[in-house]
Amino acid sequence: MEERNASPADLDPLPKPKRSAFHVRRLIGAGAVFLWVIAVILRLTFRDRMPLLSVWFYCTPPVVLAISAMGVGGLLFLRKSRRLALIAVTAGLTCGGWWWTSSFFHNETQPADGTVRVLLWNCCHGYHGWKSIAEEIHRIDAPLIGLVEAGGYTQKQRDFWRSEFDGYNVATPGGGIVLMTRGTIVRSELVSLAGRGRCGRFQIEIDDGQLTVFVVDIASNPFISRRNAISALSEMIDSHGGEPLLIMGDFNIPTDSVFLDRLRRSCVNAFEVAGNGNSATWPSPVPVLSLDQVWIRGPLNAVSCRHLSNSQSDHLQVVTELSILQVDSSAGESD
Repeated sequence: MEERNASPADLDPLPKPKRSAFHVRRLIGAGAVFLWVIAVILRLTFRDRMPLLSVWFYCTPPVVLAISAMGVGGLLFLRKSRRLALIAVTAGLTCGGWWWTSSFFHNETQPADGTVRVLLWNCCHGYHGWKSIAEEIHRIDAPLIGLVEAGGYTQKQRDFWRSEFDGYNVATPGGGIVLMTRGTIVRSELVSLAGRGRCGRFQIEIDDGQLTVFVVDIASNPFISRRNAISALSEMIDSHGGEPLLIMGDFNIPTDSVFLDRLRRSCVNAFEVAGNGNSATWPSPVPVLSLDQVWIRGPLNAVSCRHLSNSQSDHLQVVTELSILQVDSSAGESD
């Protein structure tokens, strides 16, 4: 009987080494849980005090923690890991309640005579066209308007605002900051916030009263701490003694930032005392962070505060009705 050697094709293939896909999935899952827990601990302790960890703080507001936990819970339920799924869903519901209690406000507002409507808006550098931006602003019909990212410091841009808003006094101190009012602008200047942002400081007269207005635009780089910028702003505010102040702008930090604690000692957030609904303003149309803020100090009273969606910017408009009838022109003087 003739014998022949088996060809390689006739031999049983060698068993392939098992891939450790299961272990890789476990490692990824453990890493995700670790990052989620770190985000919760940051919110309960240091918040955005530490520069690098602050990035994670900004990326994980309670709504993001809630959605991520609920999503993981759903995946675990599909994989029959019902005990872990229950834990994840419970964590998600807890964070959802946290988001509701910390980001949503329910204030009863009553119509009041003698209020002044104030519009704050980040114009997103006019990405969708300056003409449409102007039309959106006219629709609000506010006697006092503060804009950030409102174009370069060019004669063409300054002429645009003045021609589009005939009947307003317009100040364009630079840095993309614009203030427009149907009152009188007594003084206008642009101030650097420790090189980490800019602030337009204006002295205006409106409704027979005098008011100091700050329009703020803090740098958006998440890797740069906001500590110095907010500290510089707080020092400017303190330098105005007890006179009434209106501070508004794109702070590029949420209202639960540790750096706003100093501001809260003397000022109140208009949406927190007079707003209804979600306090977040960015990114539109599904905002999760309260970056655009209006703060008031002194005898100013916020009667209402609304956030309006629009198709011209990734920031919601902030419209505040202020009662400034008690503002006496002798309450403060220009420094």
